[in-house]
Amino acid sequence: MSQKEDVINSIVLMLMNRYDSEDVNFIRNCITVGLADCDVTATEKAVTVFNGDSNEMILNKFLTVKKIAGLSDRTLKYYHDTLSNFLEFVNKPIADVTIDDVRRYFAMRQIQEGVSAQTCNNERRNLSTFYTWMSNEGIVKKNFIISQFPQIKTPKRKMPAFTRMEIETMRACINDEMLSCIFEMLLSTGCRVTELSEIKRSDIQGDKLIVHGKGNKFRTVYLNAKAQVALANYLSKRSDNNIYLFPAGRYNKVMGSDVTKNWWKDPENIDPDHHYNIGTIEQRIRKLGKKCGFSAHPHKFRRTCATLALQSGMSLITVSKMLGHESVATTQIYLDISDEDLREEHRKYVV
Repeated sequence: MSQKEDVINSIVLMLMNRYDSEDVNFIRNCITVGLADCDVTATEKAVTVFNGDSNEMILNKFLTVKKIAGLSDRTLKYYHDTLSNFLEFVNKPIADVTIDDVRRYFAMRQIQEGVSAQTCNNERRNLSTFYTWMSNEGIVKKNFIISQFPQIKTPKRKMPAFTRMEIETMRACINDEMLSCIFEMLLSTGCRVTELSEIKRSDIQGDKLIVHGKGNKFRTVYLNAKAQVALANYLSKRSDNNIYLFPAGRYNKVMGSDVTKNWWKDPENIDPDHHYNIGTIEQRIRKLGKKCGFSAHPHKFRRTCATLALQSGMSLITVSKMLGHESVATTQIYLDISDEDLREEHRKYVV
């Protein structure tokens, strides 16, 4: 491999965690053309002493490895943001970071910035993964996060699902075909809001939906009768060519006017290439709940779907598969099993 190719590959390596593969290939071609007539040769650096990779270079290498492993862009961004914040706070080479630096950072996050214990645990997990990788690469001697900084205790809270009355109350409040489709799809499939926003029309075949889940894993879920009716009614009002089930709107067409209910019915309002923003979906669901007099958010539909499925006789293993969980233990956290459910199950099965 020539020195010119080494330079190009080094640049591309640093870009891989920030751009998708199509953009990276385009940038590679631009750099190749730009350097076509340039002489790229190594030079002696008698005065410069390089004592190891910088923090930024190490972080970029880590993110590149994770991208190659198939992590989503959203997960990569979360790694980048949390680890960059930590490294900026300690303000020293990674090899010099101590456990006291880690403790000071999380104390600052909780006391000064007021973040929750659960958020700190999520960031701790990212940091631990980073240190495990650096230990395997020989950048640091060991991952001291696991042994010297255990998970922060968090209060155990029962997270309720929607009641059947709440579900019907929300249905009665919806007078927009897109929102109705979002509502029924969330309730029928238990999809994550990120998965819902990325559904393409081609992913749906009758009552079957192919979901693009975490870590680029695919799973099949099914639409109940209510979801199929809402879907057909919604699509009958669409006349655009956007490939996504829930398309993004053109900012200058949709924002600044009261057209949120019907904007998607006019192809002129639709961005031809992008899907609906997950923040907008969350906002619409929260607004629906507020209108009905109770709290609502997309993830609560996931918990509700799992709970209703189990109550109707679906096995825990099947529920876990529907949600895309790798462990049944994770699924159990989602379930809202009441004392009345326990009493009924006890009556049927315990002699």
